[in-house]
Amino acid sequence: MADSPGTNSRFNVIPVKQASIRFKEGSPEEYAAVNHPPEQAEDDHVSTYSQDIDDIGYITCERYDRPRRGVDYDSDDGEGFNGEDTFEAMPRETNYVLSLTREGRARPTILELREDKTDIARVESGISRKDSAAVLIAPVTQTAQGIKFGWIRGVFVRCLLNIWGVLLFMRLSWVVAQAGLGLTVAILALAAVVVVTTTLSMSAISTNGAVKGGGTYFLISRSLGPEFGGAVGIIFSLANAVAVGMNCVGFAEALVELLAEHGVMMVDFTNDVRIVGLITMIGLLALILSPNALKWEGRTQLVLFGVIIGSFINFFVGTFLPRSEQKLSKGIVEYSATTFSDNFWPNFRDGHSFMTMFGIFFPACTGIMAGANISGDLKNPGTAIPKGTLLAIFVSIMSYLLCALAIAATGIRDATGSVLDLISGNITDCPLVCIANGTMDCTPSCRWGISNSYQMMTEMSAVGPIITTGVFAASLSSALACLVSAPKLFQALCRDNLFPYIGVFGKGYGKTDEPRLAYVLAFFIGCAVVAIADLNAIALIISNFYIGTYVLINYACFDASLSASPGFRPAFRFFNQWVSLLGALLCVTCMFMINWLGALLTMTLIVFLYLYMHFKAPDVNWGSSIQARAFKSTVQQALKLMTVEDHVKNFRPQVLLLSGLPSSRPALVYFVNTFTKSHGLMICGQVLAGEENLHAVHKLNKPVYAWFKEKKLKCFHSAVAAPNFRQGVRALLQVRLEL
Repeated sequence: MADSPGTNSRFNVIPVKQASIRFKEGSPEEYAAVNHPPEQAEDDHVSTYSQDIDDIGYITCERYDRPRRGVDYDSDDGEGFNGEDTFEAMPRETNYVLSLTREGRARPTILELREDKTDIARVESGISRKDSAAVLIAPVTQTAQGIKFGWIRGVFVRCLLNIWGVLLFMRLSWVVAQAGLGLTVAILALAAVVVVTTTLSMSAISTNGAVKGGGTYFLISRSLGPEFGGAVGIIFSLANAVAVGMNCVGFAEALVELLAEHGVMMVDFTNDVRIVGLITMIGLLALILSPNALKWEGRTQLVLFGVIIGSFINFFVGTFLPRSEQKLSKGIVEYSATTFSDNFWPNFRDGHSFMTMFGIFFPACTGIMAGANISGDLKNPGTAIPKGTLLAIFVSIMSYLLCALAIAATGIRDATGSVLDLISGNITDCPLVCIANGTMDCTPSCRWGISNSYQMMTEMSAVGPIITTGVFAASLSSALACLVSAPKLFQALCRDNLFPYIGVFGKGYGKTDEPRLAYVLAFFIGCAVVAIADLNAIALIISNFYIGTYVLINYACFDASLSASPGFRPAFRFFNQWVSLLGALLCVTCMFMINWLGALLTMTLIVFLYLYMHFKAPDVNWGSSIQARAFKSTVQQALKLMTVEDHVKNFRPQVLLLSGLPSSRPALVYFVNTFTKSHGLMICGQVLAGEENLHAVHKLNKPVYAWFKEKKLKCFHSAVAAPNFRQGVRALLQVRLEL
């Protein structure tokens, strides 16, 4: 608290030989001079106090000036909570602890201020007097910090790059052909509802307190407890690691098709995708492990963002250009109402349905957590996460919608790709392939058309190579973002020691504390996904992981809000607990409609992780929403019991046992426990004689309850401090058991 002159500290320490303090009469300032009465002020409204001090002396006074709006005197950066203008100082943890169990920040005395600067440092740092001798005055040094991003680069751009993945350019035209424009809009609307409700819940959590590193895991675990946080940490870090492999497969698929057009083939299409995908994984790992990885990753993201924007412009310009005979033969026509009408209705093939289309395309909307995943690298996460994420969702959904409209109006479902067929007017006359399944389903087997080729957006654009570059940029940027976020999230989880045998992955390296071992783990998971080499199958798998994470986030917010915990008071004004519940139910429904078996396995894993954390009861105190709900329920039930009259049928033994320290009289405690068990009430009372034992009362509870747990006893412990044993017993006997 004591500080140098000119700071925002509450106390000013001024070395003077003769000091004079002036303040308005009647204000709450306290005079800090030593045994000198105040002199009579010349002015009725102003009093002056003077005092002679030694050659090197200090004089103090408290300032009660009204703080300027937006200034937080207790914060390091001088800004209010979450960037809001506040008059109040930020609350400290020591404001809420029991005053008898912990020594708080001491207020300096006049003697300390006059004699030794060491004690001044002790007061500023909150060190107790008994430890102050070890404190030395040293200049304040600012700790090294990593690169900090604003809401545009850190959240908006990062989310857009993660959302605009490989599925945008390689599956959107195919989805329009299968589901039709009408159901494609429904898919986008359903995906938008899911991600927006989850973002609202995420914004509520991110504005519920100070946000540090660890991303989604840190936000949920510190706000809602380890049960939800541990489950989200495992599921979401796994989903991001799988997403790295999915985007590398998309990149490899585009590159292999490009090479095949020029007659280059190593083995076959599937194995070539595996080879290129593994090489891509190695390159990304080398990039992320290089020095200043976060700095280069940020610059790379901006370059890739520019490439994707250029690809969008190139695509929309190309849809308005005149068509060549080669493009017309591939089923690319000018804007046509007839084509738009034909593509409006669905035409599902190969056993696909609305929900399979939703499951395949949904990963294209799942980059909403990219900003929250690097919350520790953001300047102001409380405002950056909601603003940047919601804007990124709006921009991405609108871009998908505009692309779908252009595809539906300019693309034919089936085309032979032959100019001769175009001249003869038979470009849609494709040979039929029939499957004998009792009904002889037959479908056209053309090479081109939006139902058959994944490269139709490239063919529709003005300059095809630009779209190819955009595919590469979208896939690599998403893979890079996931490869950065997944290990950082997993690192925070490992450092909390919630799960066994994973602590080694929490170790950080370098100035920015990079989780290199976690990077390697994510690399191997991505390689396993690359080995599948089927983008549609991988998309269905990853959808379950992402939607499962969204279920936890939405339900956790609803649970915390329902418990009416004072620790959950989000500053985000658009949050509503019923919207979060609706989002959770919608996510569960989507999971089972996409793939009921995969959803069942995912939900089983989530329930297992949740129950493991619940029964393990890790030694952390983060303010779980489950504890808040249990306390609320207990109080409500106790209030109901107040109106219930005693009856012999409802009798339960209620015993106040004067046992002293329970472990010293185990036979007595065991005897009473034989008839109270877990159905009655037993309170073990203990008296600590002597005023000096006042501090020991609260320190006894932890070892006593540990002994209860070891002996499997269901009872309570109550200790009182009194001048003598008799008065202590009287105090205990005044307890009335009304339960």
